[in-house]
Amino acid sequence: MSGSLPDGYVRFAVGRATAVARVELAESVRDALLVGTLHAYAERHPEARSFQGRGVAYAAPLPRGAGRVVVRHNHHGGLLAGVTGDRFLLPTRAPHELETSLSLAARAVPTPQIVAYALYPAGPLLRRADIASREVPDARDAEAALGAATSASEVDEVLEATARLVAALTRAGARHHDFNLKNVLLARDDAGGLTAY
Repeated sequence: MSGSLPDGYVRFAVGRATAVARVELAESVRDALLVGTLHAYAERHPEARSFQGRGVAYAAPLPRGAGRVVVRHNHHGGLLAGVTGDRFLLPTRAPHELETSLSLAARAVPTPQIVAYALYPAGPLLRRADIASREVPDARDAEAALGAATSASEVDEVLEATARLVAALTRAGARHHDFNLKNVLLARDDAGGLTAY
């Protein structure tokens, strides 16, 4: 696997896996990959929390006290999902997700930081991929936030935070191909305001 890496990231191999990680987290990611995959590491961690989406994602602390991450295993959606499953042609979509995340952050769009991804052989030119993002503390998705709202002002706050995110994405020229309430995270900032990611 070739190609340039964003500043602050490093590429390395652990067994058959190829990983890209923040330089300061490389040893933690390397330790996590000793389990086999990032997703398996997070799933088996005693402090793991699960989230259901297209697949199950897990939040867990990285080794060496490197903070908590959410690890997703990439799956295809759409008509061919049953055929392609979780196998992607190289370079997979993981490098693109990292580039997009960094680009959005540079344009002041709130987005969880992608700290690592790992690719695993799945046949000639095919790979499976896991992506690890910094966990947003005390976040919940917009669907859950709306379901838990007990007043019109709470609903308005969720909708306004989501609208600010949509506006920021629009200003950045970004198009989310799977934008829905389950894909919008909401968390309180230090001042108590609601931020959508």
